[in-house]
Amino acid sequence: MARKSIKRNQYQENNDSWKGNDAGYKAFHVRVKIARGIAKTYGCSNCGLNDKNKRYEWSNLTGDYNNIWDYKSMCVKCHRAYDRKRKDVDKNA
Repeated sequence: MARKSIKRNQYQENNDSWKGNDAGYKAFHVRVKIARGIAKTYGCSNCGLNDKNKRYEWSNLTGDYNNIWDYKSMCVKCHRAYDRKRKDVDKNA
């Protein structure tokens, strides 16, 4: 008879594949989605749009990707505009 496997804690640091602050861009956004839910439930924090048929994304505010509270839900249009503006500011700094 086979031995019954025991459920192990594979969350964050307990997982051999965990990269912490060295994770990629997409992994940070996945962490936000897991911790805070899908952005659509919040609507756009920038323009106030709250159309359930539109797409919403988590937008990082300051570049601190590891901080799940440094993201706001934005519609695609506002997210792209916000990222362009932030990129221009970083380029001129």
